[in-house]
Amino acid sequence: MRASTVKITKIIVIIFYIALFTGLALYDEKPNDEMVKEMTRPLPEVIEPDNAYIAFIGFASPKGITPYDYGAEKMRKLKDALLTEKVTGKMTNPFDHKKNELSYKGEIVSFYNPKMTKILDYAAKHPNEIAHLVQENEELLRRYEMLYRYSHYTEPLDCGFFYPFAEFNLFFWRVQRTKLLQLALRANRGDVAEALAWVRKDAEFWRFIARNSTTFMSKARSFSALSNDLLFVSELGVYQSLNRKEMEMLQNILRPFDHGEVAMAEVLLGEARLTQTALGLWNPQKKRTFELDNFFLKQNATKNRMYAIYQEKIRLAELPPQEFAIEFRNPQTSKYRSLRGIGIPFLYNPVGEILVKIGGPLYGMLIPAHNMEGLRRLAWLKVLAGIEKVPLEKMQQFLDDHARDLGNPYTGGSMMWNPAKGSIYFNDLNTRKKPVEIFL
Repeated sequence: MRASTVKITKIIVIIFYIALFTGLALYDEKPNDEMVKEMTRPLPEVIEPDNAYIAFIGFASPKGITPYDYGAEKMRKLKDALLTEKVTGKMTNPFDHKKNELSYKGEIVSFYNPKMTKILDYAAKHPNEIAHLVQENEELLRRYEMLYRYSHYTEPLDCGFFYPFAEFNLFFWRVQRTKLLQLALRANRGDVAEALAWVRKDAEFWRFIARNSTTFMSKARSFSALSNDLLFVSELGVYQSLNRKEMEMLQNILRPFDHGEVAMAEVLLGEARLTQTALGLWNPQKKRTFELDNFFLKQNATKNRMYAIYQEKIRLAELPPQEFAIEFRNPQTSKYRSLRGIGIPFLYNPVGEILVKIGGPLYGMLIPAHNMEGLRRLAWLKVLAGIEKVPLEKMQQFLDDHARDLGNPYTGGSMMWNPAKGSIYFNDLNTRKKPVEIFL
């Protein structure tokens, strides 16, 4: 009797574990309806004649091929590779054909930091070097100005890890800085109106890119370009005596950013789709079967959790900067941090939880949007201080007087004056980074 009881107990235990592991392998959560609707929403066509994004990725096209035609060729090859090799294994890089692509010639001096001179001073002292730099990169400068003609901007959110944009960051930075150096030469020769008119056109273009960006990389690129424009016009406003028309142009360039230009909701939705595609969580060609992987990766549970994190991130992104700063500085009040932490779900979905940890959005992604508004305020303060000829010993009082309209976006208090560095600034919420500052 005792032996048979032990035997029955063993059988029951074995059956229990078989049922348990079978259940773990087969069971998954029901997909969130809102998530499915968003993640399967039809995407607009990317290869369209007036899409600036295509010209971006074809910007360095060999001579004889327009940036748009070259970018469209790259995009078609990428899409073909994704369709034919997504499941079978290693994907061919469609960007290996760089032999005849244009490259930037020369080096750009760094500006707007305490160790380097200001761009107008540099232009006054190095006109020949700038003229040579402009001549060497004449075709790239022409192509850069041609970008202004494009009327829309659509990114390919179905490319996953192969999203082709990051390699062009430094390229655009160099070409834009070269154009600013050229304009600095003209401004020093008295053609301030032309310089301002061009910068206004450039700033409008990058505001347009910011409004239509659906990835963080693109949004960050637009912010970087806009920062260059803000810093340059703030210097023009101080070093040149502007007439009424020129001052109106400067005010237009330094106007507050609208919600679409700094909003992050569409970017976060785009990142959610891009990331889930990259991690293989949306693969219509793969049918769910009984596999060992099913014990450790629950597709729906992983997608649901990642989408929930992005939704919470969108909520944070929509907060005013002062409320956002409070949540950022107080982890206990942030639902976002608790969502990103690995807890009990790890026992049920370990691989999925790790993917969520890797692929979920970082809190710091929201900071640049608020910093841009702060930088705009600093640029205005620099211009106003120059116009009013504020003595350095009274600079902090001047900043205090403008706290209400041009203060720290995170605290509502005044911007700060650093007499040792000769800069006005506010602290980035990420304490590991330098303050956001402008040198007078």
